[in-house]
Amino acid sequence: MTDKSPQGNTASSPENHPEKNQPKITSRRAFIGKVGAAAGAAAAALAGPSAVSARPAPRPSQDSRNLLPDGVTDQRIIEAFELRVDEAIRDALVPPARNISNGDTARYHDKGGTYTKALPHDAFGRVDHAAFRALETALTTGKFSDFEKIPLGGTHTLNGPQGGLAFDLERLDSSQFGQPEVPPAPATASDQNATELLEHYWASLFRDVAFTDYASSPLAAAAAAELGSQPTYFGPRNAAGQVTPDLLFRGAFAGESLGPYVSQFFLIPAALGAQPMSQQMITYFPNIDYGADFASWLDIQNGVSTGHHNQVDPQLRHMRNGRDLAAFTHVDVLYQAYFTASS
Repeated sequence: MTDKSPQGNTASSPENHPEKNQPKITSRRAFIGKVGAAAGAAAAALAGPSAVSARPAPRPSQDSRNLLPDGVTDQRIIEAFELRVDEAIRDALVPPARNISNGDTARYHDKGGTYTKALPHDAFGRVDHAAFRALETALTTGKFSDFEKIPLGGTHTLNGPQGGLAFDLERLDSSQFGQPEVPPAPATASDQNATELLEHYWASLFRDVAFTDYASSPLAAAAAAELGSQPTYFGPRNAAGQVTPDLLFRGAFAGESLGPYVSQFFLIPAALGAQPMSQQMITYFPNIDYGADFASWLDIQNGVSTGHHNQVDPQLRHMRNGRDLAAFTHVDVLYQAYFTASS
């Protein structure tokens, strides 16, 4: 991911933390080479309780009262301290998940198939080796100064590359989810990766087709037939094992194949306190493609502005197709959809 802010490589990173407080890590390949697996893990976490959080919490082996600082006598403060320490001890007893590499960085000298956006590339789109090594160094050390040393190919910066190093004090550390191991993303040369690319190519042809038109679309029937013929297509199928137009481009988690493509929570008017929300959104004009030629793609890889911007449709609309979904996720606040649904 990149943004357009020129302030530096770590515009969204925790720069206020001294380097000595930065965590030491042995691998951050999950950040650059396991995007698919990470997305699946995140969706699974939203779909229900994680395997880790569902387990009975281990009992602390140390009495939190032994850690109470001298001079603290207020009973309420003592109870709050003990609660926090007991929870922290329980969390610390959960081991980290093991991240598994798919082997692509070792397999391909030119680092093909690995995320290198915003780094400098040659005329064929191959990443600069020194820049890639600098990225690997920063991801390994976690130091702010090492992230600042990553060469960039243009004016666009890396978008929060240290986000995975931040600590969240609400529950287990992010490194502990995905027990016992985080599966690797499909290898670049694998059948599964080819099938996923096929699905993306089909989805690009449908970005301006209304979800309600899938059932009557010959193109949707052709897409469903081709995807359904792939042994490594892991999207939803019907009881006969077939992919049908109403199942195209849906997730594989429980309940995702039920009902219409657009949830009622995106359509029914809501309110944020006293402020009404019609649920109509800003979207983009149809039938306009971006980055469709090699020169534009290379500029994007290098972090150079192409001068092209999404053409905004002045008519507010309810979400209805793939382009609308992309427009929403392009600028939404991470928890926005869930917060609106609860309103």
